[in-house]
Amino acid sequence: MSLGLWIIINILVLLGMFLYLNRKINRKLEIHHLVARARKELEGVLVELNHATERNVALMEDRIQQVKKTLEAIDKRLAVLNREMGKKLPPTYHSVLQKQEMPLERVGLREEKRKEFTKAEVLDLYNKGISPALIAAKLGTTIGEVELIISLQDRKERELYNHENTKQG
Repeated sequence: MSLGLWIIINILVLLGMFLYLNRKINRKLEIHHLVARARKELEGVLVELNHATERNVALMEDRIQQVKKTLEAIDKRLAVLNREMGKKLPPTYHSVLQKQEMPLERVGLREEKRKEFTKAEVLDLYNKGISPALIAAKLGTTIGEVELIISLQDRKERELYNHENTKQG
């Protein structure tokens, strides 16, 4: 009898464990819990998206402010430029502009009538605010030569400035 009793106890224990595990599995698989878990995950994703969106909106607002400031600076510079353009040109410009109006037939003669000039003349006119095109027309040379002289002078000045700064540092 003891063997029969032992078998019945084992069967009851196994049956109890089966019912317990079956109940636990059913609870895990219930649609109710799945929906709740999915809802929780979606809420977390939405919170993350909201934070990312707020951050992106803040970045865009900052960029818009920077663009507005840049546009204001450009508008100010354009206003200054328009004001300067409205002023009368210095007499030097008038004389150069009059010499610059040359018929096409005489363009070939221009090379023949080329006169000698010095770097100092070019730099002096450039420092007075005259454009390289007008300087070239006045001196009877090409714009390229004038720009070359100006760029070489600028380069020398930069090298001198850098050299002085390295001595001080």
